[in-house]
Amino acid sequence: MVIEAALDLGFVIAGKQKEEICELELELREGEPAALLELAAELAEKLALMPCDISKAERGYRLFDANSYSLSLPAPQLSAEMPLDDAFAALGWHLLGSSQRLAEQYRFNGHWRLLQDWVAQLIELRALLSSLGQAAPRQSTSELRSALDALLEDWRPLVQAGLEDEDVRKAAPEQFLEELEDVRWGQFSLNTSRWLLARSWTAERTTRGNRQGAAQLQNWLPRLLAEEATSLQLGRYQQQPEDLAEQLPRIERIQAWLHLARSVLELPELDRLFGEMNKLAQLAETDISDEVLEARVQQALTVFQSRAWKTLLRL
Repeated sequence: MVIEAALDLGFVIAGKQKEEICELELELREGEPAALLELAAELAEKLALMPCDISKAERGYRLFDANSYSLSLPAPQLSAEMPLDDAFAALGWHLLGSSQRLAEQYRFNGHWRLLQDWVAQLIELRALLSSLGQAAPRQSTSELRSALDALLEDWRPLVQAGLEDEDVRKAAPEQFLEELEDVRWGQFSLNTSRWLLARSWTAERTTRGNRQGAAQLQNWLPRLLAEEATSLQLGRYQQQPEDLAEQLPRIERIQAWLHLARSVLELPELDRLFGEMNKLAQLAETDISDEVLEARVQQALTVFQSRAWKTLLRL
């Protein structure tokens, strides 16, 4: 194994704008990629690292014209015939990479929407993890779920509070810088990279788990969504809207797949269902009041009566 390490210190300059940089670049010259990630993870135990693939050239473009700077990564191309294991790996890498770029961009400019999107990426990754069933035994996802839960426990309530409170939004950039000065984000990023590279969710699976992991997405995903839709029991929450929050994890599992794998789903009015489910999720998170309870009743009915939802219940 040969790894080259280089420390870049200085400034990126574009016209009258400049940004200080302090980057540790690790380049694998010989050996397996897992060895490089192992070294980076060891460094992240002591140093507050912020893994990200934004280059110095991109930083220069961002300084020169922030409005034309593109932050997003291309979405993975899923196919109906793709095995579940391959689809999950592609989506996992995409969500991790996107969250890293969002964290860096929010550190740079403090735009509130970026923090919302960063939390949304973590929520979707958490939802995907909990949707895999026997294809990802709980012991194989335990550490990653715990790390995600810790991040979301701190940042999800803050983002929710910031929807109504400008003071929360103004204070958030400083709080985020404190997060980045700790080792938690770097450890999470690098340990998740190692986990995805090794496909650790496939370890110690049963024969049934292996079959699920090898199942084509077009066969596995409709069954999952049908099971989740049936278990959600939207009719109940038209009568007991105060209990809807307990179903938020299930709603988010459905939402994650509707969002990330819509190209392989054949459901009528799929985009409409996705939008209506977003409204239902937002209401599930909102503090209870008479108005919110009534809105939950109406929104549960709207989703229940949609063509796509009725199709799911018949699968």
